[in-house]
Amino acid sequence: MYTHSETFSIRQHHPSPPVSLKFSVITPSYSQGRFIERTIQSVLNQDVSDMEYVVCDGGSKDETVEILKRYEDRLRWVSEPDRGQADAVNKGLAMTKGEIIAWINSDDVYYPDAFKQVQAIFEAHPEVEIIYGNADYIDEYDRIIEPYQTEAWDYKRLTRICYLCQPAVFFRRSLVEKYGELDISLDYCMDYELWLRYGKHTSFYYLSKNLAASRLYKTNKTLGQRLAVCTEINDMLRREIGIVPSHWIFCYSHVKLEQTLNLDRTQPEQNRQFINKLVETSLWSYWHWKSWISPKGIAKILLWWFSANSIVIKAPILKGRNVLKRIIKSIYKILTNPLYERIKHEVVEEVTQKYAQISQTFYNEVHQELEQVSQNNLEAQKSQLELQSQISQKLADELIHIYRLVIEVKHQQSNEKLNVTVLNELTKLRESIQDSSMAKNNGRE
Repeated sequence: MYTHSETFSIRQHHPSPPVSLKFSVITPSYSQGRFIERTIQSVLNQDVSDMEYVVCDGGSKDETVEILKRYEDRLRWVSEPDRGQADAVNKGLAMTKGEIIAWINSDDVYYPDAFKQVQAIFEAHPEVEIIYGNADYIDEYDRIIEPYQTEAWDYKRLTRICYLCQPAVFFRRSLVEKYGELDISLDYCMDYELWLRYGKHTSFYYLSKNLAASRLYKTNKTLGQRLAVCTEINDMLRREIGIVPSHWIFCYSHVKLEQTLNLDRTQPEQNRQFINKLVETSLWSYWHWKSWISPKGIAKILLWWFSANSIVIKAPILKGRNVLKRIIKSIYKILTNPLYERIKHEVVEEVTQKYAQISQTFYNEVHQELEQVSQNNLEAQKSQLELQSQISQKLADELIHIYRLVIEVKHQQSNEKLNVTVLNELTKLRESIQDSSMAKNNGRE
């Protein structure tokens, strides 16, 4: 019979071997016979002792099933109709039991030793619930196109841009049990939504090693359906976090125009047409997904327009910076007035067209005057300074006029309270600009 101390001594000399964490690898698949064998091989070649692999196919009619049959001694598979990629992954989650979940699509690949590196982190840090690493974009022949732009963990930053490459993310099953599986209502951004949902509750561990590669080619979801992807992301962000960051607003606007306009942006005139349309589309996108536009957003859109329409006059942008700030702040107050909601959707096109007409006329007039000013003598320099002040004043007046149109264009749908609010704001703005202009002129005298 052993004493307590003797028993302890024996246990110390015969430690139990560490139990390695089991990987559950899930591949959703549909008609990817061209690439799926490369995916399968990249999984089965991982050097870990405990792994289960499930392929959930949506009923492919190509060579996918024949390929799966060749590997059925090393993986499990089903081939039947499903409700999409998210549904297939959820099916795989239900079919597996491993603690570490790895999800890879049927055209992506893992790099050698990816699992071993991830396993080491999970075993050394039980508190870590999700790990992501670096990745590459590859083409249909496995050639590297460029690195995926992965960044260190920052949840706020994640709401603005998805910097996690889906096959390079690994997470514990406990996250699924606590916070749910994939949202089957999503066709494109189910991974992004999952990272945002999990990120509300836990920090992600960034492993700065190359773990996987995501394939880009003409017909895949990532590259072939970008407009649908951007639309779904914006809808999802508005629903899940209550706001659509400007990055995604502008992303949608760019993609929409790239796919609908046949313009060569290397040609100045066609690039001008593109950006003019981008201004209009971005305004619509802001109002559609956010119902308001920040001063920063307005400033960015205005600067696009200045650039595209050859507004190279530096005076109102540089020397008139404070004037421009006041204009932007006033516009912001107008656009965020809750009563403006009633008219904003109807005026976008009319206001944008009027803005383009007035601003182009303004540019032509001022540009001619500037060309007549010689910079080689003091008198000419003084004249140019005076002209710069006039330019700032006129720029402010024209911008104010544009937003006065917001009231006039759909006056019948507005009301007196909104008109008074906006016109009072415009009056204060005009007075402040006039005061600023007078101070400049007095200072030079």
